[in-house]
Amino acid sequence: MPSLSALANAHPNGPGTSTSLQFSYSFLHMHSYSKQIWSGVTTPSPAGGNLVITSDLDRANFYEFTFQHISILNHTIKRGDRINVHCIYDLSTNLFPKLHPNNTGVTFDLASEDEMCIDFSLN
Repeated sequence: MPSLSALANAHPNGPGTSTSLQFSYSFLHMHSYSKQIWSGVTTPSPAGGNLVITSDLDRANFYEFTFQHISILNHTIKRGDRINVHCIYDLSTNLFPKLHPNNTGVTFDLASEDEMCIDFSLN
């Protein structure tokens, strides 16, 4: 799975020469408390200064843990771009009372009763 850190070694001309990665697929991933997830790319504006251009990469407005999908993308991430992943959760109900009695808190970890906020973007 490529990442922005892969830019340092991904180019055939040697380390540090890549300037972009092409992303073809996105897999947004959360767990049981999830409601919405989206990712975007923030690119420094060609005009300079503090101006940036933000564009959606992938979005699931009504996320369901039991119905996950892979989105087809055609997006180039350039050196200096920033990927932002945003997640919304509903913690109003303890979904795992047998595992966590009297607990409405959620931790971020690997188990399904924990939470995640990840965009696996692949080329």
